[in-house]
Amino acid sequence: MSQNPPFDFFSRNGYDQGFCEWFKDPVYCLASCFCPCLMVGKVKGELDGGSFDVLSCLCAPIGAYRNRRRIQDMYNHHESEDGTMCAAALCLCCAVTQDAHELSVRKPGKATSEEAPAAEPAPQA
Repeated sequence: MSQNPPFDFFSRNGYDQGFCEWFKDPVYCLASCFCPCLMVGKVKGELDGGSFDVLSCLCAPIGAYRNRRRIQDMYNHHESEDGTMCAAALCLCCAVTQDAHELSVRKPGKATSEEAPAAEPAPQA
């Protein structure tokens, strides 16, 4: 059984951008800081293939935690459960910004370059 590394504010743990690299995506950061529940609902909606999830707005930290764990499972990110809880509870806007950015880069259901299958050669006539 492999053990996930401890939470580190400066580690990417498989994400495209680091936890404290919110400045790289200022639109998501501002939205996450001023309307975290709306961004949590947006991320949840994107995960479910829709546009918005109202139920995730009821408690943004719990919604952010659940979204974050789901993104980690989808893209095989390695972050401990404790780290995910700390991220959602201690800096909600950073966690939501990182998750929203990750979805915008990878889009659910789309294979990453690491996961993409090798192209098969075309049949010869």
